[in-house]
Amino acid sequence: MFDTLVFVVASSLKNTRLQKIAQYLYSKQIRLEILAWLRDRKDLCNDNKFISINYLVKSGGYGGIRLIFYYLVFIIKGFCELSKRSYKNKVFFAINFESGLILYLLSLFRQDVIYIYEIRDEFTKSHKMPSLVTKLVDNVEIKIRKRAFVTIHVDDNRLSNLDNNAIVIYNAPYDFFKGDFILPAYKKKFAVTGWLSSNRGMDSIYHFAYDNPSYEFIIAGRFTDSSLKRKFIDLPNVVYYDFMPQNTLFSLIKDCQGIFSLYDPSLEINRLAASNKLYDAMMLGIPVIVNFGILAADYVEKNGIGYVVNYLYDETWKILLDRALDRIEFMGNNGREIYYSNYELTFQLDSKLLPILKKLDLKF
Repeated sequence: MFDTLVFVVASSLKNTRLQKIAQYLYSKQIRLEILAWLRDRKDLCNDNKFISINYLVKSGGYGGIRLIFYYLVFIIKGFCELSKRSYKNKVFFAINFESGLILYLLSLFRQDVIYIYEIRDEFTKSHKMPSLVTKLVDNVEIKIRKRAFVTIHVDDNRLSNLDNNAIVIYNAPYDFFKGDFILPAYKKKFAVTGWLSSNRGMDSIYHFAYDNPSYEFIIAGRFTDSSLKRKFIDLPNVVYYDFMPQNTLFSLIKDCQGIFSLYDPSLEINRLAASNKLYDAMMLGIPVIVNFGILAADYVEKNGIGYVVNYLYDETWKILLDRALDRIEFMGNNGREIYYSNYELTFQLDSKLLPILKKLDLKF
């Protein structure tokens, strides 16, 4: 019997999906530990869900060529740290390639290493690399998947015959309303959340906000470009917040008439984006705003749960200013019904993750 689950993740404890899964496991009284990467000192926090928190790397940020060095440091330190530990009664939960590689390498030397492998973004689709390096990383990725006890994907479009044993846990939130949902009184405001960068439509959103001063824009997240941040903050109709707990965010944006989820379609990883903003909007009963050229656009149009505009700000964006409440309510209600029937996170984890943990004989 295993008595502890150890997360290995190249991000901080504030990562939204990590927090959602850890919250569920903690509610089941599962002992949790974590090996993580503190990319930014602003992300430092305490978390009593974990009995042990170990930051393998405490710098590096989120972009730039130096990340190559820090990824190598994370992998080497992670391997060395776990090599000298006893993990006889522990199951590992590795998130993304860099963490999966640590556990795969350990498993070559120790047959008792058992890990769950979650792929949120494929490494070679997230980072530009020479073709030979891309091919090498992809080959190692296959080996990591095949040795994993189970592979978790965040969307159906990520499944492939490379998986040995795979499930999908969609990137959805818990139900903020706890089943007691009433359609909101949609106000003249829009929400933009998460990582705020040019390849997530922020330049287009800026022009849209500038041209429509009678609409309020709630911007909540972290900018990757300080000059872009200053431009937004200077607009009188923009209210800016840094990252915050998810339920605090939902309280702020639950009466918006639209939530943006834009991705530059020229990037392959963006075309496949499994955005939590899509599911957040559905849960809140708010139309989601996506752009043509990504897979989510077809889903949004087919199910009537939001708007599809061009990625670059143009005439197609005028549809967002339509204040016909019956239309907004129709889209919001469609999204809410689909979310509650298919994607509510407790339902997903109970039906998909919990059986795996029981099969592993993890102590509750």
